[in-house]
Amino acid sequence: MKFLSEGRMTSEYKGWKKECLSDLDIPKEWECVSYHNDACPSYRYNGFQIWIAEKDNKLREIGEDSDRFHITHYNYYGEGYISKSFEDFNQVINYVSNNFGAFIYIYK
Repeated sequence: MKFLSEGRMTSEYKGWKKECLSDLDIPKEWECVSYHNDACPSYRYNGFQIWIAEKDNKLREIGEDSDRFHITHYNYYGEGYISKSFEDFNQVINYVSNNFGAFIYIYK
């Protein structure tokens, strides 16, 4: 595992079980932006941060009634803001591929 600045990683964090991602084919365009202190691994794509919880909902730190995939705008990291959540990975891919998630501020 290689670490980047500010604790960001280039591959999955060793603290998460491999089963968390083993059933998924993560698109190669997605950048792993997992941080050692996060509840689950995450990836950045198209201005979004995609959080991936455990496949078994009873093991999810965020609660067993929650969806497995949570999508936030990348600029809102750490603020608890969720744009969308899904249980189906194909819906996640479709959403982040057809929308743009970055917050853009225009100075006047």
